[in-house]
Amino acid sequence: MGVLNTKLIASVSASSTDQLVHLASRGCEGADLVELRVDGIDRPDLARLRKDVDGVTVLTCRSAKEGGAFEGSESDRLLLLESATKLGFDYVDIEIDALRERLPEGSAKLILSHHDFEGLPDERERVRLIARARELGADVVKIAARVSSLAEALELARIGEGLDKDGVAFIPVPMGPAGVAARILANKLGAAFTYASARGAPPTGPGQVSLSDMLSLYRFRSIGPDTEIYGILGTNALESRSPAMHNAFFERIGKNAVYVPFQQERLEDFVRSAKALGVSGLSVTLPFKQAILPHLDAVDVRASEIGAVNTVVARDGAWTGYNTDRDGVFTPLSAKGDWRRKSAVLVGAGGAARAAAYALRDVGVVLRVLARDEARAKELADRVGATFGALDELPEASWDLLVNATPLGSSGETLPVGSIASDALVFDMVSVPERTPLIVSARASGAATITGIEMLAAQAVHQAELWTGERPGREDMETSARGGAVASRYSRQVLFSEIGEEGQRSIGSKRVLVVGVGALGSVSSEMITRAGVASVRIVDRDYVDESNLQRQSLFDEDDWRQGLPKAIAAMRKLSRINSDVHVEAIVADVHAGNVSSLFRGVDLVLDGTDNFETRYLLNDASVESGVPWIYAACVGSYGMSFVVIPGRTPCLRCFMEEEPAPGTSPTCDTAGVIAPIVHAVAGFQVTEALKILAGREDALNGEVLSLDVWRGRVDAFRPARAREDCPACGRHELSYLIGEKGGQAVTLCGRNAVQVRPSKIQKMELNAVAERLRGLGEVKVNDHLLRVKLAAHEIVLFKDGRAIVHGTEDPAEARSLYARYVGT
Repeated sequence: MGVLNTKLIASVSASSTDQLVHLASRGCEGADLVELRVDGIDRPDLARLRKDVDGVTVLTCRSAKEGGAFEGSESDRLLLLESATKLGFDYVDIEIDALRERLPEGSAKLILSHHDFEGLPDERERVRLIARARELGADVVKIAARVSSLAEALELARIGEGLDKDGVAFIPVPMGPAGVAARILANKLGAAFTYASARGAPPTGPGQVSLSDMLSLYRFRSIGPDTEIYGILGTNALESRSPAMHNAFFERIGKNAVYVPFQQERLEDFVRSAKALGVSGLSVTLPFKQAILPHLDAVDVRASEIGAVNTVVARDGAWTGYNTDRDGVFTPLSAKGDWRRKSAVLVGAGGAARAAAYALRDVGVVLRVLARDEARAKELADRVGATFGALDELPEASWDLLVNATPLGSSGETLPVGSIASDALVFDMVSVPERTPLIVSARASGAATITGIEMLAAQAVHQAELWTGERPGREDMETSARGGAVASRYSRQVLFSEIGEEGQRSIGSKRVLVVGVGALGSVSSEMITRAGVASVRIVDRDYVDESNLQRQSLFDEDDWRQGLPKAIAAMRKLSRINSDVHVEAIVADVHAGNVSSLFRGVDLVLDGTDNFETRYLLNDASVESGVPWIYAACVGSYGMSFVVIPGRTPCLRCFMEEEPAPGTSPTCDTAGVIAPIVHAVAGFQVTEALKILAGREDALNGEVLSLDVWRGRVDAFRPARAREDCPACGRHELSYLIGEKGGQAVTLCGRNAVQVRPSKIQKMELNAVAERLRGLGEVKVNDHLLRVKLAAHEIVLFKDGRAIVHGTEDPAEARSLYARYVGT
């Protein structure tokens, strides 16, 4: 195979000429050529495409027979392609068998192609296709075929050998998951061109890699004849975060190497092809960790004892197997404390479970192995001196540590686990998604967790050291692994030029505090979670009420019927919306005693509160900590929002020095509220938040935005500079923060209820209180709160000692009822 400077073609398809121009202009930066796929456009404007799309262009109109979307007649399609050859496009792609004779001379070069979605053409067909393409005057011959293995991808690349001697270029396009690695390695395989999907656009062929990944993740421009090849081998390798980790590490240490996904079904074929390709090292994952052992020239002592290999080092033609999965379990587990004599349940008996079992043996736990195949569970348990059982006993099992070493959780399903104790630890080895249903359940129960990404990064440290002799930092590997999920999920957000890839990376590293998840907070927290921040901390003192369902979009009737605290219900929904965002729920009132700790470690605060006292407290905490916050409020059909950045903008008290007097401002209780204003104000609030999180503070509008959706009005005014005599940011008299202002009883908006907060935070034993109150009224209790219905009132008591007293708006009466039934 000849070594060429392979050109990268960004392929774009669309349903209109306008859309195609937009995608080609915004999503193809860094490519050598742009392929304009017009087969999905009714009457495409070729002249405009040639005029408005810069750079070297390839015009393609693919027939349905060869994987395209053109719905017109074949004669119309060929007429369109023939006209394209004369309009100034650099290349025009036409199927070999679509032409009966040479086209008239035009300015475009001809790519003559063939697509086979069943598999490689046989030898006779290959000879015929190449000969026919030459006869028709091809400048470039392209053969795209679905491949089922690396061996077939390499065979496809060899079909064009010798064409370059006649001045004809060759493009092998290995379609399907098994061909992804060969697409990335096109320069090593002698391809004249390789295709990638434009940024923010779907792939135009099976197995096509995104342009962003080609350039950034795989550093395509750096791949040359001397580049070492590493990769991950498995039947689901494309889902792995390992390429993100190892390629970033190679780049940090200046190593001329690339790490690619080898998604393969047949191990023996792969081993032969990988050796022929000169692969320098492999990560081995399901289902080959044990199956690869006979194909190795040597196995190190630990891997031999475990009976599974997850790392291969190739030197001087010999393959040696190692096991670093044991480190992946042992390292993060040891960091969580002393596990000697504590009870542990390991679920699984495959290659990953074997490594985990030895790590658990080494930390000293009392281990029980459970698996669907009880015989395999017994075999593994006997190896490490553990007991064993069937998987169906898991719901009733008790344990201090649970380790999932099965794929359950990778597709939304979860282990049949029972209740999870708050002082337990759950270790889920599934890395995609990181926040599996098991991890989400554990965190909802207050348990500690270790995720699959933490395990993946820990094992990769030793793996990389075996390959390079240099040891990466575990935190660096974790960061790289988490970044590997960004490209596809947030592609439309990345395509928005004001954010882009750099902005999305910034968003993905940020932590946001949302105070209050009622109407505004539920909408804003959902938007910010979908945007892909690193973590969201939600704090709310209330529980889901039936009246919330009209406008508080995170909640449903099940949340109301269960009487869930809003923070818990919101955390469950947000974790299902984006499992890669860490969502922390805190059921608490925000007050001077805890606000500073809530602000600690966050980059931005979003206001979802319903009272000025808490907003003034947030303002004080922002001034003190330097953390920006975004005010938002709505009532009726009217709302407003503005940004406070300490040291740069006025703060809340610069133009609203004192709280409005009670009764002077409308509330949702007196004026009501409609859902559209909630979403509109949240939209303004989160848009400003994205600017801050993406590092685009230069784009902040600096104005107080107000709108009335019923009357269709939007207004804005720019406040004066921060006041030197402002009591908060000027004189630094943070009266709300130091507790000089703010009460222990607060009337709740629109609820005919008062929250009572004890002067000292205490942990309530809800079941004990329930027993004491059962003779006084109807009592219901769950893990989060207690409700007691009295003659004219209802008291909802939380674990932190707070209570919401229904049936009164008088704080004095509420405090009296609290003292009578709960105690002081």
